[in-house]
Amino acid sequence: MPRFTAVFLDIHGVLIDGAALQEPYAAAQAAFSAEHFGGAVEDWLEANRDVVRCRGDLLADLDFRGPDGVRHRGVFERRAWEMMFRRVGLPVPDVDFEAMVCAEAHRFTRESDALYPDAREPLVRLAEGGLALHAISDACAGHIRGCLEGAEVAHLFAGVHGYDNLNLGLKQPEYYRRAFTRAGLPASEALCVEDSPDCVLFACEAGAAAVMVRRGERARPGPGSASARAAEAALAVLEDMAGLTGVLDGGAQAGG
Repeated sequence: MPRFTAVFLDIHGVLIDGAALQEPYAAAQAAFSAEHFGGAVEDWLEANRDVVRCRGDLLADLDFRGPDGVRHRGVFERRAWEMMFRRVGLPVPDVDFEAMVCAEAHRFTRESDALYPDAREPLVRLAEGGLALHAISDACAGHIRGCLEGAEVAHLFAGVHGYDNLNLGLKQPEYYRRAFTRAGLPASEALCVEDSPDCVLFACEAGAAAVMVRRGERARPGPGSASARAAEAALAVLEDMAGLTGVLDGGAQAGG
């Protein structure tokens, strides 16, 4: 088994429970919006819920994974915030909403500890074992950093990689290659931990090894599906984070 020097961990679904984060995030964003633009916090909360309900429509003609993925993210943020301003009954200001969200996202995500309970001990053990921990997500870097700060594990991480500092709209093989370059290491020394079958395959295509965390509520893969192909490509398929140190103890130790 390879000798890894770094572990790249996905945020939502691997480390962070997105459902637990949703309400605290919305509340923090509503408080920020009311403070900076006016209106009532409750109105902004309801506006945020409108965006969640209409997210599919807002995204329908956008392609975050395409060559204009970052620009399409900006289009989505503009549409979402325009919807919220209309819902609150305020004029839409001339603001770069994507840049605003990237700058302020850590304030929205650090308000709660949404770390999966099974993730904390493995993170500590991996860091103590000499592995460099990196967080990688389709979200912006500030969002990721706030999630780690809220869970009080940010100090364990050597790097944070989001769409804004990788300049790609969504995960794909090049996303991982750019993250490895930012971290200053070859792909062969990286172990990626993902819950998405597609992302497991992307990481492997980029030259890294991968572990898939498939939490209990996920359906088992059918033959020939992306999940089945990812399970075959992965070093291991785990039910949660608790088993990760066992995979590394089986031979994938930190390089020296």
